[in-house]
Amino acid sequence: MAEETGQERTERATPKRLREARERGQVARSRELGSAALLTTGAATLLLAGGHMGERTAALMRDALSLRGAELGRPEALLARLADALAAGYLTAAPLLVVAVVAAVAATLAVGGWVFSGQAVA
Repeated sequence: MAEETGQERTERATPKRLREARERGQVARSRELGSAALLTTGAATLLLAGGHMGERTAALMRDALSLRGAELGRPEALLARLADALAAGYLTAAPLLVVAVVAAVAATLAVGGWVFSGQAVA
């Protein structure tokens, strides 16, 4: 569009304009870099820890789906088993979740650095 209207920029932005744009939260970002980082680190995590995570998930399912006779008539015992199963499931998935969060933050910081602006949110 800039080529059609003859408004193509011929000079680089001044440091002052770059600083003001950064203060407004106008920083170049790449969504593809974040997606690629998440995909790559997620795949690497599953490649390295996937076997262990699968074994833990299978053991969790075996334990969660086998009820003892004394637990059947007590709702509090079933709730305790559910809480244990949820905690074990979270601990099983935690490595993948932590790696995904770290990769997402690192990819964002790698492109434009730490920029927080209330103007960009509004």
